[in-house]
Amino acid sequence: MSPSAPSPLRPWLYRVLIYGAFISATFTIAGSEASIILLMAVAVSDPALWRWIRAGAPPAPLPYGGRNPPAWIGGALLALVGIALVSACANPGTLGTLDAMRYHYRVFLPFVLLLALPHAGLRRVFGTFAGFVALFSVYGAIQYRFGVDWLRPEGYKIIRPYQFGGGVFHAVGNFTHHITYGGVMLQAALFLLALGTARDSGGLRLRALWAAGGALAALGTVLSLARSAWLGTAVGMLILVLLRLPRRWSAALGALAVLGLAGYAALVVSGSWLQERFLREDSPALVQRLIRTSPQSDVDRVRMWQAGLLAVRERPWLGAGMGRAGEVLPPYRQVIVERTGYRYMLEAGEGLHNIYLQVAFDTGLLGLAAYLAVWGAVFVWSGQALAALRPGASAARHPDAGLWRALLQGAVAALAGSMAAGLFENNAYDKEVQGVILLLMGLALYAGLRVRALRA
Repeated sequence: MSPSAPSPLRPWLYRVLIYGAFISATFTIAGSEASIILLMAVAVSDPALWRWIRAGAPPAPLPYGGRNPPAWIGGALLALVGIALVSACANPGTLGTLDAMRYHYRVFLPFVLLLALPHAGLRRVFGTFAGFVALFSVYGAIQYRFGVDWLRPEGYKIIRPYQFGGGVFHAVGNFTHHITYGGVMLQAALFLLALGTARDSGGLRLRALWAAGGALAALGTVLSLARSAWLGTAVGMLILVLLRLPRRWSAALGALAVLGLAGYAALVVSGSWLQERFLREDSPALVQRLIRTSPQSDVDRVRMWQAGLLAVRERPWLGAGMGRAGEVLPPYRQVIVERTGYRYMLEAGEGLHNIYLQVAFDTGLLGLAAYLAVWGAVFVWSGQALAALRPGASAARHPDAGLWRALLQGAVAALAGSMAAGLFENNAYDKEVQGVILLLMGLALYAGLRVRALRA
């Protein structure tokens, strides 16, 4: 190799770490953290990054050379980080808040992936991801039926039986909670099903692998018994179907789906109607989980939201600072206790179990607006790229157009599903779930840039 030739080490590192990030996302936060940190370290040492910064545009070797991601995507992310920093400085306990914020270093991962993804064969990466998703979905199914926890030593096993009996357990995979497992699996299911059910995303065998991984991930989501993940999967599947249907059908189906969800929500809010008519002692756990859902059955979560709303009303603009729920929430919870007589089951430090209310509590309404702007920017960007891939467009004739279309549809469906699940959990604060969210955002950003390059 001549002295002027580029070293093959960095592309190899990018490739290995991309595989590591996708594989570890299915079962280990330690592996995910290591992969993401090393990806960032390799990116910072990459001359391409500094050439990009100096020139204001990607260097020519990148497949989207000369085309930057739009400023409004990076601007939304920087606004979120900036508001969180201002909130930290405006509230007591600044050092503790900054310490809590450091765990969210991953928010910059989507932009790091712009340098790393060109060095990985995405179809093979997604196939490997599907294989590991399938493996831990099968493991979750075994856990659900037999309550095993083979990957943890004695004394550290955390598998939990379903609280109302039935002889089954919450599937958790190798994670510490069934909500985390459900939050990861719902995104994997929607993303892989989008890839596997697209006719032109890859070869038949590869699409079969993706579809099988997605179907098994959907099974894992169901067996987690995490209702928020069920809701997210339903919303994501609806979004995916609507993206693929002709407009004349999508509007009607969307209206029917909204009416169905609204009807179920009305029955849930009404109280015990479902339980009185459909709940039996021998009802399967999956049926029980749906029927027992109501404000009367999930009082702790409702009371957490009430306390959170009180806190947000007193600190509306910049919130209380991240990581301070255990310190700040107790007085507001006490108000709810005095009003209702209810005693909380979970500690104040567990948060509010609604990501939007949690972000507003932490960083105020300004922070919530920036948080929603980040998600909105990814959706708008993905929608623009999908519009450029419509039948008859020049970009749609490229051999990889089918992959980009399926990838974008899957990312949009999975992210929308995760947003829906966030109504009932702090999923974007959950490290494992957050890692998958950011991988999908990075893939959507990268695919959009590749589509723009195809149009040139």
